[in-house]
Amino acid sequence: MKLETNNIAVGAGLISLDVLIWDGQRVPISYYVGGTCGNVMMILAHLGWEAFPIARLDGTKDGVRMLEDMKRHNVHTDFVSTQDGKTPVIVQRNFINKDGIPTHKFEIVPSTRQRRLCRRRG
Repeated sequence: MKLETNNIAVGAGLISLDVLIWDGQRVPISYYVGGTCGNVMMILAHLGWEAFPIARLDGTKDGVRMLEDMKRHNVHTDFVSTQDGKTPVIVQRNFINKDGIPTHKFEIVPSTRQRRLCRRRG
């Protein structure tokens, strides 16, 4: 007898837009779904699971970027709203420290100040 299993995961928690920037640059390198829950949902979908995050985002460019990234990686967006929430943005600044070692730092960006902080030099 062969059992068929469906691997399904439903997740709630931090789902953010990760914006990667080389320090001193004005243009981001990339935009990806991030956050603890967002990362788990993306990884599980990549491994073949049916991943269903629960999230309330906004309808801004950032919310749309996250939704598109989820769909591109086969994450189900049935329980993701873009009408009544906020889209958390985390900027990861990559740089070479004074010892010549590549490193990074994170900034959580309030949505109202997001564009200005992403362009400011760290």
